[in-house]
Amino acid sequence: MPRHFCGREEAINAVVTTIIDRTPGRVAILGSAGIGKTSVASMVLFDPRVVECFSNRRFFISCDAAGGKDDLLTAIAGPLGLQGNKPQKTILDALGDPEHRSVIVLDNFESPWETTESSKKEVENFLTALCALDTLAVVITMRGSERPAGVKWSRPSLPQLGPLDVKSARRAFLALSDCLEDDPYIDPLLTAIDCVPLAIALMANLTETDSTEILLSRWHEEQSSLLHRTSDRRSSLDVSIGISLSSPRMKAVPEALILLSLISLLPDGIDNSELAAIFPNIAIAKSRRALAALWQTSLAYNDGHNRTRVLSPIRAHMMLYHQSDTEHRMSVLAYYMGLAGLASDLG
Repeated sequence: MPRHFCGREEAINAVVTTIIDRTPGRVAILGSAGIGKTSVASMVLFDPRVVECFSNRRFFISCDAAGGKDDLLTAIAGPLGLQGNKPQKTILDALGDPEHRSVIVLDNFESPWETTESSKKEVENFLTALCALDTLAVVITMRGSERPAGVKWSRPSLPQLGPLDVKSARRAFLALSDCLEDDPYIDPLLTAIDCVPLAIALMANLTETDSTEILLSRWHEEQSSLLHRTSDRRSSLDVSIGISLSSPRMKAVPEALILLSLISLLPDGIDNSELAAIFPNIAIAKSRRALAALWQTSLAYNDGHNRTRVLSPIRAHMMLYHQSDTEHRMSVLAYYMGLAGLASDLG
């Protein structure tokens, strides 16, 4: 269970309520890199209501290393203590025990799901078979906003996880660091990293050697590389973001990386209706597909006011490692210079 977990009460309660219902829950916890999907799923499994309902038949399966259906079956069979030459049948028989209710969390399900189109279909078929079991509740965590097809997901769907609210972010930071509550640099630091949970945890760890004032200054200078500790996605923001950038959904639309690099230049994002005007060097059909890919992978998000925005840690990563070329930057500059000129003419 995650230590010093703060916030997300509404999301956790929604998932718990869904999976302990007599109708088996099918829940997808979605969101961007480092947003806390794994932590929420872990908190759900340790919730007293879930423990009472499922007892020791609560299973957490890490799918990070699964490159397809066969790897996924192996990842599930191991923790369940299952063997045999028909792993899918063995797993379905074990989890479908009509006398006992079970819950399984498939963490980072995008790893086996989005490898290839043929593998994607195989993985979806297996997930559909799991979700057909009457005594099994299924929870998956995935990067992005897209749920696998073939499953009747529980309604209402859980909204994508966003950044923590400032109050929860502050509580988490104070719990993970030795900083004083009246430290005047905590709130500006949390605002700078958009209250993204992984960024909060990594930044709190850095307070062992630097003050919050120094860390705020370093963030402005070093950006996301400041939060690079290891090659593990859970302890490096750059690694986690890099995995999302290299996903098949992004590679299928080359313009998506270009578009993300340009939107990352704009802290307030873009007006979706001005997509063609802001990025005239990208054909409108391609720019729309690129924008859809960014939403699907949660590298960017629609803020509900017809604007597409990018979280601060992702913007920082893009400006550090994936700067846009001069031609594209000049087209964006020309658009905003035109707006400024129009505003000046209007007085």
